[in-house]
Amino acid sequence: MEPLENLPKPDRGELLTRVIVIDALDECSPHDELESIIKSLSNLRLLNSIRLLVFVNGRVIHPLVDAFHNLDNKGVKHHRLALQTDFRQQTEKDISLFLKETFQEIRTRRNVLEDPWPEPDDMEKLVRLATNPSPLFIYASTLCLFVDDGKGRKSPIKQIKIWLSQRKSASQPDQIYRPVFHQLLLGTYDDADDRAKLSPPDDEDKDQVIFFLGSICLLSSPLSIPALAVLLDIEEDDIDCWVQNLHAVLNVSQNRQDPVDILHKSFSDFILSLKGIGINNITIDPREIHGKLAFNCIELMKRKLHQNICHIGHVGPVDMESEDMVSLSKNHISSELAYACLNWIHHFINSDHDIIEVKEIESFLETHLLHWIEVLALLHELPGGPSSIGALSKRSR
Repeated sequence: MEPLENLPKPDRGELLTRVIVIDALDECSPHDELESIIKSLSNLRLLNSIRLLVFVNGRVIHPLVDAFHNLDNKGVKHHRLALQTDFRQQTEKDISLFLKETFQEIRTRRNVLEDPWPEPDDMEKLVRLATNPSPLFIYASTLCLFVDDGKGRKSPIKQIKIWLSQRKSASQPDQIYRPVFHQLLLGTYDDADDRAKLSPPDDEDKDQVIFFLGSICLLSSPLSIPALAVLLDIEEDDIDCWVQNLHAVLNVSQNRQDPVDILHKSFSDFILSLKGIGINNITIDPREIHGKLAFNCIELMKRKLHQNICHIGHVGPVDMESEDMVSLSKNHISSELAYACLNWIHHFINSDHDIIEVKEIESFLETHLLHWIEVLALLHELPGGPSSIGALSKRSR
């Protein structure tokens, strides 16, 4: 807060007022830091040089609720707004309008001949599903992306029927994501009672899809499709095929070098939930995924790390900030190798030790410790090296 405290105070008139907006604070990781973040933000009220208003948005999760509860105990004034209750009627109206206008755009773009489309009863059902028990814009958005992927691969009429064929007792997260995963893993979803005789995926393909889905949710930072293929050791064509069926839940750019990221945190919450994804008893174990990611990171570093990785042609001090060095680093350190160097310890710490033995890590460090440190320096991440090794040592005991 010191820079703000040093701002010159106005000679006369009101203080300068500014608004700070923090979106999706619930996605802050680790959640243990939420209380300190909220506490720091609350201290902004003590400034005499500027008037700051803070707007925080986030889903209702216990650590965030507890953080604000602590403010109550300390008498710090704040105002809470619950979208699903305080503005429920307006939110339901907005979602209904969004669905109707988006479906009209789809009807025009895809030349849907049915009129009206969707049928009034179906539209009413879809609006009701998107707003009960809670009005969720992510429900409406995912539904529209599921109905039309923008590339004309599936019939919008059939996609709506598939969505409406779900069990009426299914929760909203189930309704949002299960049709997507059925089409990815089983090809279709046509039975209202979930008893259709669908052939289970091949075990090898199923394992790779599960690893891919879990990795997308657990990666510390998103990667492009080519980088994912190398890091996960999965054929790039396979990933291309899978993401075509995941357009409703993933952000995939036309530029193949852009990272693939999830559209909403609820996707990873659903994927990693203990009850599984509701298809063929498939569950995704985060510790197992972390273990596989750690193993793949180490194997990738074993293959790619070596002394003088950027092939610097002279001995002596190097200006790490120079354009030449930045260019050399980008040319010789791929995004997947950079990811592996920065995150392998994180994945190991959060993994199941059955996947990687400590002696494998010791062997890697005996050969590549200096090579790894060299890359950290080139990536301007060297200060984090010692603390990472300390955390690794503690976890390995």
